[in-house]
Amino acid sequence: MEQLFRKGFDDQGVLEPFVAGEPEKVEIAGAKREAQAFRTNRSLATSNWCVVKIPAEKIENTGLLMTLRIGSKEDRTPSCALSLEAKALAPLAKSFRLK
Repeated sequence: MEQLFRKGFDDQGVLEPFVAGEPEKVEIAGAKREAQAFRTNRSLATSNWCVVKIPAEKIENTGLLMTLRIGSKEDRTPSCALSLEAKALAPLAKSFRLK
C-alpha cells in the first residue's frame, strides 16, 4: 500500500517526513477493504491520509486507490479513523458507492 501511495504522491513534495500506520480494514462502499493510514509533512501542513484499496471485481490487478486526507497534529498516530470520521470527510466516505 505504501508503495502505491508514494508512487502517486511523491512528485508533489508533500510526503516528508513520512510515518506509516498499521494496515487496517475499513468499510467503504458497503464492504470491508484493505486500508492504511499515513502521516505526512510537518507543522500546519501535517496531514493524515487514509488510503483504501478497492479492487476491480472482474479484472485482476486493477481497481481504485481512494485517498482521504485531513489536517492532523504532528504527534498523532496515523489512523484511517481520523480521516473517515472527520466532520468534513465522514459524509463523503459514508455515501461512496460503486455501481
